[in-house]
Amino acid sequence: MYKTYSNCVFNVCKGLQVAKIGILYIATGRYISFWKEFYKRCEEYFCPEHQKQYFLFTDAKNVAVKSNVKIIPHKLISPLAR
Repeated sequence: MYKTYSNCVFNVCKGLQVAKIGILYIATGRYISFWKEFYKRCEEYFCPEHQKQYFLFTDAKNVAVKSNVKIIPHKLISPLAR
């Protein structure tokens, strides 16, 4: 029987005790617009019974985050901006 990636991840998470999962999300430039929906879906569907800690690597300012999200600031550097 063919298994999808999501089924495999679900089966791995299901067999664990309460696990702590770290998730790195890179959102530089305009990609920050996808963060809110990603966070919502991940909390809802990705191993919902386990504790998740998010690391948001971004150059965006004023990003509203929950207590389980740590922002890693990044100043976007362009080689042309010298």
